[in-house]
Amino acid sequence: MKQSPINIKNKRATFDYELVETFTSGIMLTGTEIKSIRLGKASLVDTYCAFEGKGLWVRNMHIAPYFYGSYNNPDSRRDRKLLLNKIELKKIRRLTKETGYTIIPVRMFINEKGETTITDINFQEREIKDHLIYEGPTDPTITGSFGNIFRYKNFRLNAFMTYSFGNVIRLDPIFSNRYSDLDATPKEFKNRWTMPGDENITNVPVIADRRLNNRYSQLNYAYNAYNYSSARIAKGDFIRLKEVSVSYDFPKDVISHLKMSDMSLKLQATNLFLIYADKKLNGQDPEFFNTGGVAAPVPKQFTLTLRFSL
Repeated sequence: MKQSPINIKNKRATFDYELVETFTSGIMLTGTEIKSIRLGKASLVDTYCAFEGKGLWVRNMHIAPYFYGSYNNPDSRRDRKLLLNKIELKKIRRLTKETGYTIIPVRMFINEKGETTITDINFQEREIKDHLIYEGPTDPTITGSFGNIFRYKNFRLNAFMTYSFGNVIRLDPIFSNRYSDLDATPKEFKNRWTMPGDENITNVPVIADRRLNNRYSQLNYAYNAYNYSSARIAKGDFIRLKEVSVSYDFPKDVISHLKMSDMSLKLQATNLFLIYADKKLNGQDPEFFNTGGVAAPVPKQFTLTLRFSL
């Protein structure tokens, strides 16, 4: 007798979220659960997937107890493990950690081999946007420069400044639920949350220990949400001392004695320091963010030049 097709869908998933990438996986079930699914007694409403240990688990999926199962029936909303290979698990873990996407089961069916299969999708919320806040433009609205030359006898002092105002920048996504010896710790860590009550004086999250990570399997979502929250926005306004130089023209009697027609000495410093920048940057360069974070930070340069002509 041909089995009737099973196709249980999570109808709200594609309405509330935007599809990014799909994975199809087997799911670990008991015999009575499979019988209930064949009868259509299962629901994917409000289900989601989360990593626990080395595996990916479906949570809050409802499978009604099988009528003839008696004491063999498991909890109807227990966690159920997905049967993914190591390559798939590694890829999904990387996607969720880097982007904060939610993993939602959208369809459960029985494949041609008679195995119960579930389709998981990484989603990005599309319809629910109430939590989004417009902080300001990413490109500066005011830019310019100012320079002047001061002279005293044979000395010349040249100062050149650049400025930029009107934009906001997102700080580096440096916070995570796990760190290794290879991670560089930023200055913000000294102001982190350490004791109950610190949430009243700081919004910098605690460095999570192994106990917290074991207790909360989705802790990485919280740190990723903090990295991309309004707390990690700073003003991009700055005033930079772009260039300063001091030069000295040797007197005529000196250069004539050396049988030269002209001689000067110049010391020049470029990108010396920021005169003004948002304190939230904590030493991060606002001009570096305008490059997209893919170029080298603005370096300091010092040049000593001796010019002469015969």
